[in-house]
Amino acid sequence: MLLSIVLPAYNEEHRIGGTLDQVVEYRRASAHEVEVIVVDDGSSDASAVVAESYAGALPALRVLRHDVNRGKGRAVATGMLAATGVYRAFFDADGATPIVEVDKLLTAALGNPRAVPIGSIRAPGTTIGRHQPLVRTVAGRAGNLFMRAMVLPGVADSQRGCKLFPGALAETVFGAQQIDGWGFDIEVLALCQRLGYQVLEIPVRWNHVDGGQVRASAYVTTLREVLRIRRLLRTGAHRLDSVAPLTPQVGGLDRSPA
Repeated sequence: MLLSIVLPAYNEEHRIGGTLDQVVEYRRASAHEVEVIVVDDGSSDASAVVAESYAGALPALRVLRHDVNRGKGRAVATGMLAATGVYRAFFDADGATPIVEVDKLLTAALGNPRAVPIGSIRAPGTTIGRHQPLVRTVAGRAGNLFMRAMVLPGVADSQRGCKLFPGALAETVFGAQQIDGWGFDIEVLALCQRLGYQVLEIPVRWNHVDGGQVRASAYVTTLREVLRIRRLLRTGAHRLDSVAPLTPQVGGLDRSPA
């Protein structure tokens, strides 16, 4: 299996279907098989039921469930550790970044075995359709400056729900992950850097989507998590194995018409 796509979902019954439609179209247009793992993070709605209805269109679909809501970070980790792909990506269930953009990340990863490609709206060439509200833009940029100074140097945009990891590296960093909330990807990217991997920002198409679970308090919570991550890194609290072996090259990315 070349690619696994993980979709964390918490009360996403009205949006997860549209994102899975994108996965169906992506799979039809791809020469490689795609494993899809939806992780229902203790939803109180029919998110899991909607996801399971795609089993016929996506033969390599698995829907995993948390009994209670454990946080986006833990949902992504559950999916990443259950995945079997040579490369493992996660996307947000709201479809803010189209699934087809994963090809850009795959191409970058195939060209550089030490890269961790992530979607970024700060990279040259990014296309933003619908912008998020100004207050969120300002808060996000201020938060990013803080993250870069504290734990993640050189990364201008760490918060898009569109990231890809070599499988062996994913097992190492998500296995060591200790942050279950919104700041989890800051933690795992910092661990990737510690292991000698390059976090590579890739320009992607992105649209702000209303109706998400992020509230204003999430910004404050994430900043607190950044301080915790800094302490964890400084004290060596993460249980990291030796540097993950290089993912074997599997040839170029082959796309064929549907």
